Amino acid sequence: MNAEDYGRALGELGVNDDALRALSPGKYIGYARELVMNCVSHCKYVLEVVKSRVNYEVNTMKSLGFLEQ
Repeated sequence: MNAEDYGRALGELGVNDDALRALSPGKYIGYARELVMNCVSHCKYVLEVVKSRVNYEVNTMKSLGFLEQ
């Protein structure tokens, strides 16, 4: 989307806010920081779940004699 498309889209939506009209990709990062932090947090959680499950499976295999103790 270029500046002309952006201006046209705002006009079609009935937006007359000067602050919104002045936005450009170079000036606006939106919720990028929050989105990245949420993603990192979720990835850490998923890795902990995976690590826990792998440890459980390894311990189970050890107790059944499939892996060295």
